[in-house]
Amino acid sequence: MGLNITPTGAMLLCGLAVVSQIAVGKAPTAVQPGTAWATPAGSGQKVAAAYISLRNLGKTPETLIGASSSVAAEVQIHSTELKDGVARMRRVDRLAVPARGELKLAPRGHHLMLMGLKQPLKAGDKITVRLRFESGAILDVAVPVTAASAKTASKGATHANH
Repeated sequence: MGLNITPTGAMLLCGLAVVSQIAVGKAPTAVQPGTAWATPAGSGQKVAAAYISLRNLGKTPETLIGASSSVAAEVQIHSTELKDGVARMRRVDRLAVPARGELKLAPRGHHLMLMGLKQPLKAGDKITVRLRFESGAILDVAVPVTAASAKTASKGATHANH
């Protein structure tokens, strides 16, 4: 016995699939990911960095309050500050994504630290980073692992000993 689904029935099923995906997660967010990449980490390395640009298409600001990934025991939000000619990294609890604005997580600025890596990260791998917002929204971002650019590498921003 074959299954005969009309075009209207197919659209209804697709609509139900979309609704069920939204219902499983937290509140939808107006924040959309842009460019994303993570640094490679060889065997034995326990940390790597991830960088993601986030654009808020909404009329209200969002606040990034946490992140996680299956490849790391912990993901921390960090900020790099230049003080007396020395770059210092520190953990921060939250970062604002302004309404109709952008937050760029980038080398020598705000970034995510993947701490306690559970596996090596090789160029060409793709990992998922889950971002949590104060509003309750959750955003899963596919992050490719790419070799650091020559400019980044020359500045010593590998995070290998962070």
